Amino acid sequence: AKKMKSTVNVSSLVKNLNSIMEPFPKKVPIITSVDPSVPPEFVGDEMKIFRSAANYLTNACAKTEEGSIRLRILKRYNEEQGFEVLFECEDTGPGVDPATYPYLFKPMRDGQGCPINSLAGTVAGRGDFENSGLGLYSVATQISSLGGRYGYIPRSLQSISTSPTTEQRDTKTGSIFWFS
Repeated sequence: AKKMKSTVNVSSLVKNLNSIMEPFPKKVPIITSVDPSVPPEFVGDEMKIFRSAANYLTNACAKTEEGSIRLRILKRYNEEQGFEVLFECEDTGPGVDPATYPYLFKPMRDGQGCPINSLAGTVAGRGDFENSGLGLYSVATQISSLGGRYGYIPRSLQSISTSPTTEQRDTKTGSIFWFS
């Protein structure tokens, strides 16, 4: 990502993410890996990156009943920006309904398409939501403010950075949310 303001220490970031996620309610383990090609430090906004990764992880914890959640930090070549640091959060949860793909990173709306303005998550007492919540919208705004990119792909297709693992080939459910 570009337009960043400070130095991000990868091992400190991972330690802080593990620390905050340890007590978080979950039914499956979170496995974190950092590719050896990722530099120990890179230019970025550590708080925005931390919040974005934590949002992905907490969403995965809420949706995943069996299997695992994997946070991968990778170095990837991007034709526009050269090498970039890529964060992938992969889960073995139920996946995302394809009809909701266009709305994943949009502000929350109720079942009638009205914006939800309350942090409590209701509009005039109604609770019929079409979106995943404030977390993904927060990722979109934070990563966009850094000049980065973000997205989602079904786990059955594969990681955006690597070829499918055996676990990915054997299972058709789950999600991969990413940002760089």
